[in-house]
Amino acid sequence: MWHDPLQTAGSGTFLDDLIRVAGGRNVAAGQKKEFPTFSPEALLGADPEVYVVTTGHKGLQCPDPAKRPGFSALRAVRQGRVCRVLGDLVLRPTPRLAVGAKELARAIHPEAFR
Repeated sequence: MWHDPLQTAGSGTFLDDLIRVAGGRNVAAGQKKEFPTFSPEALLGADPEVYVVTTGHKGLQCPDPAKRPGFSALRAVRQGRVCRVLGDLVLRPTPRLAVGAKELARAIHPEAFR
């Protein structure tokens, strides 16, 4: 959701549902808040296989996770699985979520799209 402070979508959100529909498991699904703030240590502890960055917000681009202090230790960064998805497709509950789900599925399971 956001990079500073690091914020993501927790359980009970349409984004959590979208990740599941796309075949993924949200590392923040166990959080009590809908949009919890994650410490870098919590993210490193979760060690996601895929790191999704939303794009398209003029002037509000997320910095490259590979260049953030400590993030090079993340499995997703080490394995080159940092994926960028257009924010309008996944951050707004509109009919375009179907396209967003496909983009997330492509990021999570690229082998299914070859």
